[in-house]
Amino acid sequence: MYDNGNGVVEDNKEAVKWYELAAKRGNSTAQFRLANQYREGSGVKKDDVYAYMWLKISSNKGYKKATEILNELNDALTFQEIQLANMLSDTCKESKYKKCSLEDF
Repeated sequence: MYDNGNGVVEDNKEAVKWYELAAKRGNSTAQFRLANQYREGSGVKKDDVYAYMWLKISSNKGYKKATEILNELNDALTFQEIQLANMLSDTCKESKYKKCSLEDF
């Protein structure tokens, strides 16, 4: 809604806020959209590691488009970045979405 101004004034920071709330409740579509916000730097600082993390979580829930983009992003990241994203993804899921950023460590 906020990311494209559908019925409200477009506000990418507000979109990120709502996507993150839904993503942390396990919504795979929100996880995918939050990943795209990170990939594009839309409403948040561009960060391919966080994008990869949320794409992986969404992909593991069967969201096919997330899997496609995850494969593309896989080629753009270093081995260390992928390892970090995988660690964040695992920690995020294991903590039931309570620890999903580097600041949580």
